[in-house]
Amino acid sequence: MTTLLVARQKFCELSGREDLALILKESTGQTLYGTDNGADFFITSGQDWLDRQLGTAKEFGRIFDSVAADAWYLTFQKSRAIKEVWVNSDDSRWAP
Repeated sequence: MTTLLVARQKFCELSGREDLALILKESTGQTLYGTDNGADFFITSGQDWLDRQLGTAKEFGRIFDSVAADAWYLTFQKSRAIKEVWVNSDDSRWAP
């Protein structure tokens, strides 16, 4: 399993963008890209893109939340599409 440090080092080596990580020199003279300076954004964005390309067992998620009576929207993260919305009261549930 590749760690983020190893992925960052390989990213900087292959892309030539050594400015996206802070360079550390080991006593052996080997270059290490030890601290993030922007490379992690590209690495995690690539991981997110790959995750969206694959279908998984947890492809559909559910969010249950209470909304105040005078509110009309709910905000949540990392949703690609909304399949359905249901509203419920103390007695019943319906799709608007």
